[in-house]
Amino acid sequence: MIAESLNMGVGSVFTIMTEDLKKKKLCARFVPHTLTTEQKEHRIASSEDLIAAADEDPNFLKTFVTGDESWCLEYDPETKRQSSEWTSPGKGRPMKVRASKSKTKTMLLVFFDSRGIIHHEFLRQGSTVTDFDHDATAGRFITSEVLPRRVFSLNKIIHTTVGPNAAAFLSSFTEAVKASDFSTQLLDLSQTTGHEYSQFVYKYSLLAQQSWGSENPEIASIFASRSVSQNFLNIPLESMIRICANIMGRFLHFEGILKEENTHSLASAYAKSYEDSAKRRMSSKQFKTQHEAIGEGFVNFVNSAVRMTPIRAWNLAIHFGNSFTLESIEHGSGNF
Repeated sequence: MIAESLNMGVGSVFTIMTEDLKKKKLCARFVPHTLTTEQKEHRIASSEDLIAAADEDPNFLKTFVTGDESWCLEYDPETKRQSSEWTSPGKGRPMKVRASKSKTKTMLLVFFDSRGIIHHEFLRQGSTVTDFDHDATAGRFITSEVLPRRVFSLNKIIHTTVGPNAAAFLSSFTEAVKASDFSTQLLDLSQTTGHEYSQFVYKYSLLAQQSWGSENPEIASIFASRSVSQNFLNIPLESMIRICANIMGRFLHFEGILKEENTHSLASAYAKSYEDSAKRRMSSKQFKTQHEAIGEGFVNFVNSAVRMTPIRAWNLAIHFGNSFTLESIEHGSGNF
């Protein structure tokens, strides 16, 4: 193309490019996605915060549970080096029938912490790792027998992917809440300590988990509430808005409910649920605390938008606790 545009010989162009200009022609490297400058800076800041937390607390990294996945072939032949043998002098090279990798493969999901593998599971043949499959497996592993034995030493479970719909949900929810004086007054917990709100979250979560048929509802409620008191002395309005949006946006995303076409409507309905709860609190003869009104708005939306199951109840508890942890890492831990 360069030779044609300059009306020069291909050899001359090649010599100029490689010898005179010292250029190389390199193939593009495929990457999962590109990041904006703001996203890169945010990742650096979050990584620095995590490093600082790990330096301050030797047990910090021991509190995480994460997971990964890998394709496993039904038959994976050994390489030539793997099948090499020791032979005597004068003996020829051993022969090996050429074999190709099996076309049949299945996905292996593994969850692990600093001490090793906690749970692994093979998906059914032909399955791919959608967010729903990943989260459903997480729910099964969390409610298994092994996690309750470790739960009191665990604080955080990490989900690795969040789609753009969850970010759009956050934006729409924030806009809707700030447009309502009722909602902003309700969600402003700047005068509430993290310990006080954590106690309420545990009690209210326990009732909700029981109503949804959750296994080990007490443990699920610990996951939901523990990070509140651990990460916040108080909870300013801006933080509470982001936390509420991230809890629900991530939960709906991982359950496969949040789509591009319904993101705005779900976020608006979620915000309205809080507004309606605040209005009922103001007009009701039976006094409700601010915390109870927040809990009512949250649970009413969940019950109206999602067909809750025991696994989904557990997943919601995890997203609830994670959102408080991520907020403290990304934006700080409130007004001290």
